[in-house]
Amino acid sequence: MHTSPTRRQVTTPKLLVAAAGLLALPLLCLSANAAVVATADPADGFGESPAIFTVDPYDTEQYSGNAQRGVAGDRRLRQTFQNPATFNVGDITLAFNGESGGVTGMTVRIYEVDDVLAGGDDQFSPANLFRELTYDGVVPDSATHLRLSLTGATVFSLLARGSESDSLGYAIELSTRFSSPSDPSIGLLTFTNDSEGNDGYANGRYYTESGASNSARDVGLSFLVSTQPTFLPGDTNGDNIVDIETDLQAIATNFRQTVVDIASGDLNGDTLVDFDDFQIWKDNYTGPVPAGALAFLTVPEPTAAAVAAFGVIGCAARRRRDSRR
Repeated sequence: MHTSPTRRQVTTPKLLVAAAGLLALPLLCLSANAAVVATADPADGFGESPAIFTVDPYDTEQYSGNAQRGVAGDRRLRQTFQNPATFNVGDITLAFNGESGGVTGMTVRIYEVDDVLAGGDDQFSPANLFRELTYDGVVPDSATHLRLSLTGATVFSLLARGSESDSLGYAIELSTRFSSPSDPSIGLLTFTNDSEGNDGYANGRYYTESGASNSARDVGLSFLVSTQPTFLPGDTNGDNIVDIETDLQAIATNFRQTVVDIASGDLNGDTLVDFDDFQIWKDNYTGPVPAGALAFLTVPEPTAAAVAAFGVIGCAARRRRDSRR
């Protein structure tokens, strides 16, 4: 409900602006996707005993050298691969030289492809998209490797696809956050540059943004297994059932609050339980909704300025009371 400002309210605009600025600071700090953690140059490189491993472009004894290609708004660089056995993905590590300018955001997409050795980019259509992961934080300034560690709702099961007897498989695609021409480069993806034309990874090949493929230039890529369970969309407790008693209740209990895990109702991993999380639950719940179960959605949300104003005005009032004693 809107009320006309009193004289006392009119005399405090500077306090409101300052408080709103202070309130915005922690919100910005929490903007990174907590379910995807980026690490620069992990000590174990591509990891020990990876479930999937393509090549090490830094191995100068095996390859004649390596090259790098910038990941910009108009460059979606890809590497195809086969996966012989189903597993839960915990970490994805790329041969990557990050930018030093603190660029924010990157996206990783995984496509199902029918031929891991075919040319052209028609098989990388949205219809073939298997999984999309978004990192909203500042991309670390890596020198050789960049690792994306998955937790909570971002852990997913990569189904077995592809074997020596067929050409089926997947493609991983690295791009900027919004894939817009105005996006700044987030860094350089490293691949082998074998001048002798040797194929370092027989079960896949490297693709440029135009769809051109090169079997002798393979991106350094590994997948590590996760011991965490996968979650159905809308499921907060990992029981593979989207319900009201547990899943919606978690969202209702923590609605408009900052949390640290999916069990508290954060289904999209942005550390805030809000309408986006409710929408994920709603899109995946198929049963009836009892009257009153959605009452939490009608609670008015205070604006940042209003919350800050209450805090600052309250502190100022206490100081005035204390000064009169």
